[in-house]
Amino acid sequence: MLSCSPDQLRAPGSPPPPVLAEFLAPRMAELISSVHLLPFFPSSQGDGFSLIECHRLDLALRAWEDVGELGRHFRLMIDAVVSHASAQSAWFRALRLGVAEYARFFITADPSADLSAVVRPSQGPVLTPVETATRLQYLWTTFSADQIDLNYAQPQVLLEMLDLPLLSPEQGAKVIRLDAVASLWKQPGTSCLRLPQAHTLVRLMRAVLEAVAPWVLLVTETNVPHADSSSSEELKRIAA
Repeated sequence: MLSCSPDQLRAPGSPPPPVLAEFLAPRMAELISSVHLLPFFPSSQGDGFSLIECHRLDLALRAWEDVGELGRHFRLMIDAVVSHASAQSAWFRALRLGVAEYARFFITADPSADLSAVVRPSQGPVLTPVETATRLQYLWTTFSADQIDLNYAQPQVLLEMLDLPLLSPEQGAKVIRLDAVASLWKQPGTSCLRLPQAHTLVRLMRAVLEAVAPWVLLVTETNVPHADSSSSEELKRIAA
């Protein structure tokens, strides 16, 4: 599998994905069978992982059909960034403006809570203070202040995010990679990593795909110590 950005290669007057397909198909077909396209939605930072809009392509890519061109030559894997949204997203702007519908789209916490057990890749604070139209709120930001964690305890968030994996099969994706899925659920006093609720959410996404696109594989990004991911007890727990 080749992992790359959709605009890895460019040609004047052509959208990037077909250019990539035109280059790879005659040269790499005997070396690779799959292509993993890194996120290609409008993003504020984080190499495409701070999604501003998750249903609209980056303007440089023009159309979903251009992405699908790669799927006609290779097994295509697409990222679904399901754990957070950009601080520039419409959802987050609505929260700051005090729109009631979005009041619980993101996770808030008491700044005095003990969050020392939380496992995360970032060295910054777990919570980021945000002034909204109604009050000061402390929002959970696992990865950065620009990536605001989504609240899966809110049913509307779950419904919105279930739509993400459903987009990809329509465009030729055979594999969907769930980014940062191990930290989907937050519970103060725990590591907030691979909690039972996160496993339940993955099983729910799998069940939805079984109904509409059973041929699609679901891959979870799992950043854990090797000793944990390879232990028999951990594998039994995941299988359950």
